Amino acid sequence: MCRSFCSCDLRTYVKNCFSNLNGSTCDIPPCFIRIDVSHMIKLFCRLKILNEIRNKRLKEFYVRGFRLLLTSTTLEMFKQILKSLMTVILSHTDGYLDDNNTKPNSSESSRIFLLSLIDSTSYKENNSEELEIHHLENASEELDENPITIYEQDEVKIFIDEVENESNIDALIEGNRESAYYLPGLIKDLKRYCYDFPLWT
Repeated sequence: MCRSFCSCDLRTYVKNCFSNLNGSTCDIPPCFIRIDVSHMIKLFCRLKILNEIRNKRLKEFYVRGFRLLLTSTTLEMFKQILKSLMTVILSHTDGYLDDNNTKPNSSESSRIFLLSLIDSTSYKENNSEELEIHHLENASEELDENPITIYEQDEVKIFIDEVENESNIDALIEGNRESAYYLPGLIKDLKRYCYDFPLWT
């Protein structure tokens, strides 16, 4: 489909879109290829690692955090949300750096930032994505067993990997309590989806 309408393969299309997001003067593709938000939410909800989570609120936090990525309107906001999400996922601890609980560590700050975005959106209560989470909680079909595409070192992969590296550094800053949000096994799938983020609607 991509070759028919844009005269290039899908990976080239993604790289060209990303270049335009970064202010490059490369040609805009003649046709836009987009993946629907609800379709991506469905795929994310059916990840094996999320279906193994018994804490419903924890699963909802990560699904809603992923939805924030899907609906980002600028590259800078996408990066900020992704870095915050990765920091929470990779942090053994959260909480504060001082005894007076006035200086939050990076994981705590990131979690508070994400929750504030979630609370400010219109889909917080009784939305279709929440219904989807409930519907798929015990789904037997697993979509995360598809082989992960091996990408060359293109600009999108480099960008996502750099965000992960920054998050890993922030995740090393210890807080004063164990983090209930620590879920490093989610990183692989999150990155796999994000390598194609210019396709998201």
